[in-house]
Amino acid sequence: MDQNGNTFSVRPQQLTFVEVGEEDFNAADLPSFLSSVESLMADSSLLEMVWEMFLPEQPTVTTLEFAEIAFGEAEDPLIPHFAAHRLLTADRIFFKRVRSMAHSFELRPPTQVEQLRKQAAAEAAVRAEQEEFVTSIREALRLPPGQKPTPEVWRERIEQGEAGGG
Repeated sequence: MDQNGNTFSVRPQQLTFVEVGEEDFNAADLPSFLSSVESLMADSSLLEMVWEMFLPEQPTVTTLEFAEIAFGEAEDPLIPHFAAHRLLTADRIFFKRVRSMAHSFELRPPTQVEQLRKQAAAEAAVRAEQEEFVTSIREALRLPPGQKPTPEVWRERIEQGEAGGG
């Protein structure tokens, strides 16, 4: 949105994340920076922890608030702030972006979180079943011709998978 209130569409490739106070950015520092960000993002329980802390009192959280709660004080505040931004934008369970505010995220209600968790678990189970099936096919392809499963065995497995919802 510009100063006159006109709204524009911008492709993600046209965006640059700029943090106030980081005018001396050097592209050579990027791998180290991203490594530090990734290490902060490794704890998958942070989203739920911050969601639970803010849920009763506050309907929204900013990336800066999330960073302060999840990571505490930091020598370089840009690293936890960017890690918070990445965690929140990737999350599909606990938070959703507030469209009108760039760095704000709305906390989802507990009932919706439970529903999204069940949906994610069901999707993960389907993916695991598919991966298991693909692995069994690859293993069968490596077997000598006389030891490969018959077409009937594969048909049976496929029918059982369809009957089980896969």
